[in-house]
Amino acid sequence: MQKSSHERIPDSLLGSLVLVVDDEDENRHILRLLLEREGYKVAEAKTGLEGLDATLSLQPSLVLLDVTMPELDGFEVCHRLKGHLRTAGIPVIFLTAMAGSADIVRGFQMGGVDYITKPFQSAELLARVRTHVQLRQLQRVLSVCSYCGKIRTDSAEWQPVETYIKQKTGADLSHGVCPDCYNEIRHQFPPRRRDG
Repeated sequence: MQKSSHERIPDSLLGSLVLVVDDEDENRHILRLLLEREGYKVAEAKTGLEGLDATLSLQPSLVLLDVTMPELDGFEVCHRLKGHLRTAGIPVIFLTAMAGSADIVRGFQMGGVDYITKPFQSAELLARVRTHVQLRQLQRVLSVCSYCGKIRTDSAEWQPVETYIKQKTGADLSHGVCPDCYNEIRHQFPPRRRDG
């Protein structure tokens, strides 16, 4: 396996789908190679309309969106995605040669979460993609069984919350009893003896 100069994505992000929407074949090809090398799955769209359809049907973890495209520009694509219930929460990063401050502000006003100018630095692009894919994972509504407390995973399996959090974030959990719960259950324990 090829090592890169930056940190590889965590296992919890492996296989996350990134949709690249760009009318330039070479741009899509470069982005596909870069993202797949990191462990992401990649889908492509050549036009804004194809990007809208692909986002609706594939529900990617992130959309990398060119601004200057025929038919429907990236700003309008983003605006429509943010106006649709099924796609409103999917983060959009604009990837464009338009570096003017008015363009950047417009991108954020349309609902973009980030803005990367071309030509881009690979390490910067990958860091931004990683950040927004992780945030997307953490922002999704999680189904938790009210009886056993297990959580429903992306693959529709049920697993303990601790396992899920460990897989998604790498964090370990410690367990204790909060003060409110302790006050409710302390009568179940015998009083402590005082030495004296």
